[in-house]
Amino acid sequence: MQTKTFIYFPLCAFFLCLCFSSKAQDPHFSQSWLAPLQMNPALTATSKWDTRIGGQWKEQWSSVPVSYRTFSAFYDQKLHQLKLPAGKLGVGGVLMYDQAGDSKLSWTQIGLRVSYVLPLTDVHQLSAGVGFDFGQRAFLPEQLQFGDQYNGEFFDPSQNTGEQFGQQSSGLGSLVAGLNYEAHDPRSRSELNTGIAASHLNGPELTFFNTSGIKVPIWARFYAFGQLELNEDWDVTAVHHFFRQGAYQEILLGAGARYHLPYKGSDLGLGAGLNYRFQDALIVNLEARYQQWLFGLSYDINISDFQTATNNRGGLELALHYYLMQARPPEEFKSCPIF
Repeated sequence: MQTKTFIYFPLCAFFLCLCFSSKAQDPHFSQSWLAPLQMNPALTATSKWDTRIGGQWKEQWSSVPVSYRTFSAFYDQKLHQLKLPAGKLGVGGVLMYDQAGDSKLSWTQIGLRVSYVLPLTDVHQLSAGVGFDFGQRAFLPEQLQFGDQYNGEFFDPSQNTGEQFGQQSSGLGSLVAGLNYEAHDPRSRSELNTGIAASHLNGPELTFFNTSGIKVPIWARFYAFGQLELNEDWDVTAVHHFFRQGAYQEILLGAGARYHLPYKGSDLGLGAGLNYRFQDALIVNLEARYQQWLFGLSYDINISDFQTATNNRGGLELALHYYLMQARPPEEFKSCPIF
């Protein structure tokens, strides 16, 4: 009974906060909870599985002349072979590619992650994580149009422009760090994750000219997501995230339900949810969990001022995870004498 009290109290507090909440960033996804290593390095290797492999793909605003495409993949695993007195280490990596606009402005990023997970009790655990991202911005200036290519009568793309760029790409290295708290009832499906993280802590700079660069603002993130088991068949789910980078911020609130049913000897979980990204979009998401697989699908319904151009069409997003549990030798080895 004490175990359930410890986890149900923070879970209920989390769901109540969602009910009463009212109110220019790095590329990220609508299903942010399915991009754990991008959300927070402290989420590296924190699941019950030994190894996770996942990816996400999104195409946004396909109804406008130039769509936005984002792809991400991650891998993480627990390091059982490293014996620590209290917690455990985890490592992982993340890849992200984003392309947008007529000039095919792209953002490519490869990152490394290391986490330390400290169990406090059978229910609670804390984790801390750090990472380093190697990134590059690039564009194709020949796809751009400038005012001096207008000859007085019409636009002439073959006319030379006076615009000059020192380079077409710019690289950076970004320090990432974060903390995460997890509560999980081992006798049910109820769990809660909440944490904070930040990228660009070392103040990297970007520039396409032969001058000093512009500092990339810190991308700060706070999030909470979890599920509460109602009975053998049903869970309720909820998610919240708050992102801030420079003058830009994003708030997302969402809730849903998941139904569990037996299928070929295993549990099949089917979920659906509705999320609201403040002053921007309504997001419908569907989810399926079966054995070692997780599939997520979401669609953004644009309700911002940009809806005049998008006709309320936002973006389709797909996510796929695969999990592995490694076979480990027993803690104690007893030899049998041979006679």
